[in-house]
Amino acid sequence: MILLKNTVANYVGRIYVIVTGIVVLPLYMQYLGDEAYGLVGLFTVVQSWIQLLNMGLAPTLGREAAKARASKHGFESFYRVLTSYELIFAVLVGLMIFATVLGSGWFATSWLKVESLAITSVELSVMLMLFVAAVRFQGSLYRSGIMGLEKQVYMNVMDVIFVSLRFLGGLCLVAFISNNVVHYFVYQLVLSLAELVVVRNKQFALVPKSVARSYGFYWSVVKPTLPFAMGIAYTAGIWVLITQVDKAILSGGLSLTEFGYYTLVALVVGGILQISQPLSEAIRPRMTVFAESGKTQELHALYLLGTQLVAAVCLSAAFVIAFNARPLIYLWTGNQDAAAWSEEVLFWFALGNGILAVAAFQYYLQFAYGKLKLHVFGSTLSACVQVPVIAYAAYHYGALGAAKAWFGVRLLFFIFWVPVVHRAFAKGLHVQWLCKAVLPAALFIFSVSYFWPQHLFGEDRIGLLCNILTQSLTVFIFSLLCIKTIRHRFLGYFGSVFNE
Repeated sequence: MILLKNTVANYVGRIYVIVTGIVVLPLYMQYLGDEAYGLVGLFTVVQSWIQLLNMGLAPTLGREAAKARASKHGFESFYRVLTSYELIFAVLVGLMIFATVLGSGWFATSWLKVESLAITSVELSVMLMLFVAAVRFQGSLYRSGIMGLEKQVYMNVMDVIFVSLRFLGGLCLVAFISNNVVHYFVYQLVLSLAELVVVRNKQFALVPKSVARSYGFYWSVVKPTLPFAMGIAYTAGIWVLITQVDKAILSGGLSLTEFGYYTLVALVVGGILQISQPLSEAIRPRMTVFAESGKTQELHALYLLGTQLVAAVCLSAAFVIAFNARPLIYLWTGNQDAAAWSEEVLFWFALGNGILAVAAFQYYLQFAYGKLKLHVFGSTLSACVQVPVIAYAAYHYGALGAAKAWFGVRLLFFIFWVPVVHRAFAKGLHVQWLCKAVLPAALFIFSVSYFWPQHLFGEDRIGLLCNILTQSLTVFIFSLLCIKTIRHRFLGYFGSVFNE
């Protein structure tokens, strides 16, 4: 029951975050202008860069929180890990702020291609956006601990509140008070500081009062967690290179206006991965408990069900986006230039991210066992191939080259690496995983999306909206029916209705 409740809460919260961003962000372009919006787009990219770096200690704290619930005296150790990690994060944030002060001027004047904005405004904006990212980096530690304690309903309520303030409040600011992009980033900094205070207080409040509150750094409890944390941190660094090398190169190769278009594409395809996270966040603690308890059969069953759900949700989104790339961007922004520029780029990135969402699920199997050696090796191998390929494609062939390279590497990873992980952690499961959990939904969704007419309800924006919504609901509902458990419940329900 808790698992279902957390999954629903995670999806409601995540859908709200995604929909709010999708609805509001194009309006920023209207009030700020295309070039200033490029800075907002850069802001979303910078946050992604820094948030990916928290994937070492923060997930480890979440795992320690899950373990604490399964142990009689687990919270005593958890509290020491929490305070120790907090101090480590504080040092890292200090280093980020120091680097920001030193480097923001060079980045604004020598790297970005500014056309009409004042350089001083660009420099201040860059500095402020990095400050915001650093503050949110610190807050990610407490978020992970709260999620690990399965207080996910609370965390999603907080997400809804602060996302509303961040997006809708920011829109009100630029629409009615000031369209100065610097003021926008000041507002974001104030909100991030408030959010940090809220989640930190909640995390410490969740530690039972019976636990001795002796604040400090405890090497004795940190040391055993380091192999796991460093494994995740290393692969997170690799992941930053893999996923962000194109943006790093193109931020200096494209004009701010074109880079703004590129970040629109990144935001759309990033949503494909985001909608898989609520499910993974909900089942990851339970998978860890099954692994720790030696319940292999239950672990595999939950893993297969999780993969089926991710395939249904993420592949539906990926194929609908890919085959409606141009109308989707036009519907979203009302900007024909942005739609034309984004069409092919969005197609390849959407397909690549759909494959990634499904292929990445094998990581949670390794996470549950706390054994990341194979994950580290796979990430290193992937980076050795992917980083130079994408860097070369982005530098020589621009955004479209990067998109095609991304798709190609993701497809190869799915075909060749996922079976290796399954052989190591779930021997004999791969064929069942592929044929029952992935392919039925994938083939159905592809067929419907490919043959679905783009202008079924007309070519105006209302018609495009109706068409995309109808297609999305169709492929999503019927892909869910590809899942045996859901199909049987669905047929059982309607059977009982007709029998009455």
